Amino acid sequence: MVKRRADRKWKLSSLFWRYLVTTGVMVAVCTVLWWMAVVACISVGFVYQASVGARNLQKTQERLLRQEEFQGEEIPFYYDWCLVSEDGTVLQAKMSEKVLKQAKNVEGDDGMRVFPYSKFFHAVSLKDGSRCVLAYDYSMPYVNPMLQRYLPDFQVTATLLLFVCWGVIAVTRTRKYTKILQNDTRAVRAAADLVASQRLDEPILPEGKIRELNDALETIEKLRVELAASLSRQWAMEEQRNQELASLSHDLKTPLTVIRGNAELLEEEELASWQEASVEAILRGTLHLEEYVQELRSVAAGSGESSEEFRKLPLKKFIERCREDGEALCAAKKISLKVCMGEEVARQSEEGFSFRGQEMQLLRAIRNLIDNAVRFSKEGQEIVLEVQEKDGRLIFTVQDSGPGFCQEALAKAGKIFYTSEKHRASEGHLGLGLYFCCKVAARHGGGLKIENGEKGGRATLVIVYGFLGDLG
Repeated sequence: MVKRRADRKWKLSSLFWRYLVTTGVMVAVCTVLWWMAVVACISVGFVYQASVGARNLQKTQERLLRQEEFQGEEIPFYYDWCLVSEDGTVLQAKMSEKVLKQAKNVEGDDGMRVFPYSKFFHAVSLKDGSRCVLAYDYSMPYVNPMLQRYLPDFQVTATLLLFVCWGVIAVTRTRKYTKILQNDTRAVRAAADLVASQRLDEPILPEGKIRELNDALETIEKLRVELAASLSRQWAMEEQRNQELASLSHDLKTPLTVIRGNAELLEEEELASWQEASVEAILRGTLHLEEYVQELRSVAAGSGESSEEFRKLPLKKFIERCREDGEALCAAKKISLKVCMGEEVARQSEEGFSFRGQEMQLLRAIRNLIDNAVRFSKEGQEIVLEVQEKDGRLIFTVQDSGPGFCQEALAKAGKIFYTSEKHRASEGHLGLGLYFCCKVAARHGGGLKIENGEKGGRATLVIVYGFLGDLG
């Protein structure tokens, strides 16, 4: 039975009503006990009833009328009084100035509001023609005049004590139920933090007292289990992909070495000019492939970072290299490449300006953008490579005349292994091009942006001039 009570779960509404009812009952009990204490004080003769002044008014009046000469000390202490002559002169008084101003003009019965009690007046005409005005209220005076003089007002003190008891009850009950809510919400927050920090191997136990928050804990536990299973599958797929990449990069080394060796042998022979150009294209392509293989090995190893160092790169020479690589990529489909430079870039290029960067990585990123534009352009069309400078950033924009990017490509391009042409994965296009461009741009303090222009797709690679070094 005790265990069932400890394991009991409350609805949030039930907890609220439980709080209201228990607090109300305790307040009611406290009030009854307070009232019994006040009655006990009256019963034992510690204080008078609040109506003592009104109840004894007639007796006090009779006592005053029997006096041959006015004697104020015979008036009970719980009355304030003043003696007024026939012409309205105050002869004697035992009351405050504020009350006296109204009391001296009273000839019968009257009253006035004075904090914390209303004052009531009763005038008694004496034998000598003067009148005594008695003032009383409905407070509870102490029986002992000394206590009445030195202690605070009993009724005000008792009322404040009641309010303090109510406050203590409200605070203690609120703290108790607030602690229940805090414990359960803290458990929900801890569970959410557990999932957010990917500590998915720790089970979440629904041990709260509030049913709704317990349900939330159970939901988070289900989410944890499903997320852990999903991540396990994803990690397994990632590991498999990395193994495939490592195997692919290893298998590519041998044929690349054979191709480069034979091309170098051909380069030593006497060839026609068109043959020399073909051999140079083979060697250049082989070099690029070796760079790709090295990058694949980095991705497979999980680092994704290039070991190439940052160094000073002449702007004019770099743009010329971009032009040569771009024209070589465009030649197969007889696509023309137009290189445009902004005014500031053209000026800096002629003045021998240099910037810091990883030359091979940047060239490869721009080649990827141009290669992507070539794949989606038709034979005979034009690709534009525009180089601009803005706010200390170098901006390379590749514009093609193709159909542009689809919505999925705009959202996912730059993610590893994503390709908008699913059938091209079987042709060796694994969706690494734009991913590498993003990584290179990030290493140079910039970024990659793809969008659809007026004529087709547009890819923009941004790098920071002085990133990881001073300007040249």
